[in-house]
Amino acid sequence: PKVGKQIMPGNEQWNKFFDMKLSDITKERDVLYLRDVLKKADKKPGAPGIHFRYSIDRGSPVLTKPEELTQEVISTMVQFYPILAYLEGK
Repeated sequence: PKVGKQIMPGNEQWNKFFDMKLSDITKERDVLYLRDVLKKADKKPGAPGIHFRYSIDRGSPVLTKPEELTQEVISTMVQFYPILAYLEGK
């Protein structure tokens, strides 16, 4: 937490220690590495986590086409699902 001993929305502090692109995760060992990092980072009072981020460039034509944008979002979530399911051990 930023202040005190309790982590609550807005009172958390994230310590970033590496960036990885979805395209970097190509083998099972990559996912195993992420799981290992989470186990090692699990220290009190914080909790480890992974932020998944995706962005569309400003001015991209897809931003003006709601149906195409919806398909882009769905496609992105479908790409993330196998990684999230494996990390959760399902």
